[in-house]
Amino acid sequence: MLKVSYSSVESHATNFDRLGFTVVVDVAPFVGNWLRQVHSADISPRLVELTESQRSHCSGRGDARSFIYDRFQTDVILPEINSFYKSVCPLAGEVAGRSLVVSPFERSAYSVKIYEPRTCEMGWHLDTNSITVLLYVTTNVGGQTEIRCLDGIVRDVKPVAGNLLIMDGTVCEHRSRIVESAEKIVCLLNYYNEGECHRDSAMDKLAFGLPSSGEVKADA
Repeated sequence: MLKVSYSSVESHATNFDRLGFTVVVDVAPFVGNWLRQVHSADISPRLVELTESQRSHCSGRGDARSFIYDRFQTDVILPEINSFYKSVCPLAGEVAGRSLVVSPFERSAYSVKIYEPRTCEMGWHLDTNSITVLLYVTTNVGGQTEIRCLDGIVRDVKPVAGNLLIMDGTVCEHRSRIVESAEKIVCLLNYYNEGECHRDSAMDKLAFGLPSSGEVKADA
């Protein structure tokens, strides 16, 4: 399902070591189908609006507003995503030089986020999961993912459909800027270092409006 040449993994690993992130280009040419499936979904995403004070648990700065499908809803609207999520894990691990595992926390293992134009954004923050992967489902003007890299320089990643951003969001502060003209859709994939799986129970309550399901192991 992944369209990636493993001969390029070494260069991505070099970028990752130097910057804390890398972008694998055109790895998912099927996202056009996924976009149609999201638009035709019978279930509605949840609007998540958080103030800076509510986001303090993740060192968040600024407000956050987006629409989100959690893992269970995403499984309904994108039945193929579970196999894609599992297939990305070894690639992300090879790029990061780590032994990664899929998330044991069911609800947050992966999700779909929708940013409406001129109203939605995600302020600066750090992640609690070891490696974050973003699959861009849409190509947008604006809506860049801004990353404060390991060298201290802030760099932009433009949303391009089919591209895959692999990032250590635990050390690289990042944010999603406001989209200018059309909605931005991303699939968010969370992975953990083997033996280092922890997620604060407050995270799922804020992100999805439900208690953490961390006690329940994901169907891997």
